[in-house]
Amino acid sequence: MSDNELESTLVEIDQVYELMQKLDSKDDNLRQEAQIEIDAFLKAKEINRDKTQCKTVKSRTVINKKELDEEKRKKRADQLKCLGNECFKKKEFKKAVEYYTSGILENNQCPYLFSNRAQGRIQIKVIDR
Repeated sequence: MSDNELESTLVEIDQVYELMQKLDSKDDNLRQEAQIEIDAFLKAKEINRDKTQCKTVKSRTVINKKELDEEKRKKRADQLKCLGNECFKKKEFKKAVEYYTSGILENNQCPYLFSNRAQGRIQIKVIDR
């Protein structure tokens, strides 16, 4: 924190202290005046915060790399599920199970991949009998 920032913060602390003393007063007029001043002070702080606050719409940085990788994995898992579904429709159950398993390796949070793979395995056992 720079000297200017420190000085500014100390001035704000003094202002808040004075406002709190007025608010604690037994005089109703002084309390009402303090409430008005507090509202103005808070509104000014909010406006200042909005001006200085960092607003990032969409930025992909090293920090967000994990999130980006996760999105890619989910998309890849969805593609593998679609490929598995196509194979399942063609009654190519072994190939479908392979696609579903690959999808699970990409995204193990998708219940459809597990249920589709289970259904494919059931179909393989039915055919083998």
